[in-house]
Amino acid sequence: MATRRLCALLVVMVVVCGVTTAASATPIVVNGRLAVLGDSIATGVASSNPLITYTPFPTLLQASAPDGVLNFGANGETCGDMLARWPSVEAAGPDLVLIECGTNDIVRGVTPGIFVDNLVALIVAARRA
Repeated sequence: MATRRLCALLVVMVVVCGVTTAASATPIVVNGRLAVLGDSIATGVASSNPLITYTPFPTLLQASAPDGVLNFGANGETCGDMLARWPSVEAAGPDLVLIECGTNDIVRGVTPGIFVDNLVALIVAARRA
């Protein structure tokens, strides 16, 4: 199995999430397959606010990952939910994993301690892969 690298993205405010355009984004290129584990932001649900210019997250990532983006986004999920789904991400054998979580944890009232515990457990699992 290829060495896995992990990129953790902690989302703490809905307003910050994905508020960009493809033209203004600084492109990066991922060597290998990229897996995105996240919530509705990862699935590409756009903001309903007409003042926010939004290019769906998966669209931005496709240009950066020519070998493919494996989208493990699920609407409404918390970091704990994503931790429970980690085995399916690992089984797909990605070269890079991007974790996008936190928004639903805030909305659902997950305590900071539980959120951090879940995020750390997810990062540890990803690093072992």
